[in-house]
Amino acid sequence: MGVPKGLLSFNDKPWLLEQLDAYRRAGGKRAVIVLGYNSESYLNKLSFLKMDTDTYRGSLRITTILNQKPEFGPFSTVQIGLSRLREEARMTMAFLAIDRPAPPPEVWHMLTNGLSEKVQMIFPVRAEEDGHPVMVTRSFADRIIATSSEEGRMDVLRLSLPEGSCVKLAVTDEKAGININTPESWERYKKNHRSPSPATHIISGMKGTGKTTKIQQEIKELEQRGLKVGGIIQPREDENYFVQDIQSGEKRLLTEKLPEKQNGMRFSFHREAWAWAAEKIRLARMTCDVLAVDELGRLEAEGKGHMSTILEKIPNESVLARLFTIREDRQDEIKRFL
Repeated sequence: MGVPKGLLSFNDKPWLLEQLDAYRRAGGKRAVIVLGYNSESYLNKLSFLKMDTDTYRGSLRITTILNQKPEFGPFSTVQIGLSRLREEARMTMAFLAIDRPAPPPEVWHMLTNGLSEKVQMIFPVRAEEDGHPVMVTRSFADRIIATSSEEGRMDVLRLSLPEGSCVKLAVTDEKAGININTPESWERYKKNHRSPSPATHIISGMKGTGKTTKIQQEIKELEQRGLKVGGIIQPREDENYFVQDIQSGEKRLLTEKLPEKQNGMRFSFHREAWAWAAEKIRLARMTCDVLAVDELGRLEAEGKGHMSTILEKIPNESVLARLFTIREDRQDEIKRFL
């Protein structure tokens, strides 16, 4: 392929990140990346990966480990990943090959719901083509781990399961069964698929209708679900407005009411607060699941204010969803930008 498969560029980001983000969209919170050949290439290209150290992409906790004997093939890689998860007393686990496109959330959910005391292994199938991810119970993971790496084959192991213990879940998602193993298959995949854009949710209303209170409630609910939310809110205190970082609670004075109008303006704007807010928005876009920005209004309708930072190109952005409050009388102009 010219480069390690996980470092192929898909929609301007490494393919490995696309795979991780597909899992995050389904609600995934824990992942183990097992590297083998070309491990140094991954560690040099993706600086957030740290060997044997937990790192995060949004709320997804990631541990990167090394298969010391990659010559034993994919089976040994699966064993190493499952072994790490077994140490955490996980009762169900899944494995996904880097060259098998991760499915949308509904497929992950169907697979999860399909496991039971009887069903020890389940994976998607489309048009008689077996796909990934493969989900297994703790008991079957134990059998996989105990099998000799040199002789282990997943197809042989699954045939040894009792009748009804291995389930092929028929799905209509076209990604199921795809195996990207040639430059031609990669080019076909890129031509026919795109990364989902971040979902955008809007709270609208006129000034003083409780938009900031509402977005704070939404942020709290998202955080209670284990999602990492970042960005800014703009609380009002007396006659002044502040910009506040969601993650740290730190804030800056943004607009200050003047004793009398100056140049037709009732408020003075603090430029350093705008710059500070822009940095917080950028940080959220690089580290969080959800970006929240409060009070998009006249300036944003002109493409100024917070809008320029919201639309700025961020390499390998981690945000999967965006939450905004918008002045109702500026909604149409702002929506055109979003």
